[in-house]
Amino acid sequence: MRLCRSFLLALFADASKPQFMVDMAYLVGSRHEGYGFTAEEVRSGQKVWLEERKMQRTDDVSLADTMASREQWNRTMRWDESLEAKVSSLTAKQVTEAFRRHIDLSALIVVEAGDFKNAAVQ
Repeated sequence: MRLCRSFLLALFADASKPQFMVDMAYLVGSRHEGYGFTAEEVRSGQKVWLEERKMQRTDDVSLADTMASREQWNRTMRWDESLEAKVSSLTAKQVTEAFRRHIDLSALIVVEAGDFKNAAVQ
């Protein structure tokens, strides 16, 4: 049984440790807590991420911003091509291992918001 509901994941930095940015979605109470991501979940995430990047390149302003950023870091669009190829080749095992290496679930503070009283059950 899976509840349809809204949620927010809040990450709070520990000032005593190095900081990094995280771009992720965490499904509260899901099977991720036990064993990690499935191959289907990774393929789906890769597809969405790659489509988003492709769509961003169709917008002139976004493309110009990307190109300016690449220029600043002395990179070309080949760098993006290489990054996308690397992300596309990741396996569920590699993603799960990286997630476990970099994200300490016990240190996360999760705040849920939504209409739980009327949440639909699937």
